[in-house]
Amino acid sequence: MPQTIKTALAIVFFCLLCSQGALAQSQPPGPWVFKIDGGGAHQSNADLDDAEGAFEVDRWFVSAGLDYGWSRRDSIGVSVGVGNSDYDFDDGTDLGGGEPWGEIEDSRVSLVGRFGFGESGSMIIVPSVRQYAEDGASSSDSRTYGLLAAAFWRLSDTLTIGPGLGVFSRLEDSTRVFPILAIDWDISERWNLSTGSGLAASQGPGLTLSYRLNPAWSFGLTGRYEEVEFRLDEDGPTPNG
Repeated sequence: MPQTIKTALAIVFFCLLCSQGALAQSQPPGPWVFKIDGGGAHQSNADLDDAEGAFEVDRWFVSAGLDYGWSRRDSIGVSVGVGNSDYDFDDGTDLGGGEPWGEIEDSRVSLVGRFGFGESGSMIIVPSVRQYAEDGASSSDSRTYGLLAAAFWRLSDTLTIGPGLGVFSRLEDSTRVFPILAIDWDISERWNLSTGSGLAASQGPGLTLSYRLNPAWSFGLTGRYEEVEFRLDEDGPTPNG
């Protein structure tokens, strides 16, 4: 039977240099828009919850997308993302002989549709397919599917806000459902608080506080909560776990 391991909750903040990509943003001028996002993170030592020992993890991720917009509020596009998580277990870990797994690879393909309705309403729909697994794991057993959707309204020149929902399948034939707050708030001319578009290593968007360097680029701090699942090697200490 596949083994499930719970770890202590760690809150990780990502420092990113990336193009602006808020969930609630409207399409910028121009029919074609290319976007690229990337970053890295280090999680410090965290105890295992159901076993002796602890681990650290280093992650990197990058995604690229191409959108076509036929109006400022209507567009459709595709996004491709890849990432890697390198786990390092301490010497006292009694799970899987001390090294139950090492590097976990992540890949994702998403479609992104934005559509306007009424005078100030918009909606976004993001279906995705993701594979998250150790090298040597079964591809079909490592694949999950998801959908992010939100509707939001432009209340003023500086604030757009509305509710949303995320629905994702899990590796063991269950489903995770969680709420989303879609927000795009221009606090000042350069500062913005927004729901991010979600990077390659995440199942959903986080909350980003960004500073606009110029019309195309922003520097931001993003925080998000994650539950991470991945399929293990068929021939490892926990086969197909």
